[in-house]
Amino acid sequence: YKSRIQKLLELKMEAYFDASLTASILLQEVMKELKIKLSPGKCCREGLDKKIFRKCKRIIEKEYTDKNYQELLKLYISSYFIDESIQENGTEFEDLSDLEYQSNYDDFEDSIQLAK
Repeated sequence: YKSRIQKLLELKMEAYFDASLTASILLQEVMKELKIKLSPGKCCREGLDKKIFRKCKRIIEKEYTDKNYQELLKLYISSYFIDESIQENGTEFEDLSDLEYQSNYDDFEDSIQLAK
């Protein structure tokens, strides 16, 4: 027997995993369609992230009517680029001063804005 709260929490977790998986698949398919074989971190350095974000954003806004779900998908997609780029550089957020953050990750602000 599951309580109502447990059922609601399970539904929220399903939605969370669903959005994460959907964003991952969408990103892979867009990169395949654009014939981009670089990692997300390298895409940022090559300036391809904006092109990928624009394409993903168009698809998300066309295919999904729920604005909250759209924002969640965009957030997940942008996080793939940020997370991987930080991992490739071997840098942790806590290790960065504000000035270093701006110089190393300035382009991410543009990418994140595209996701909105």
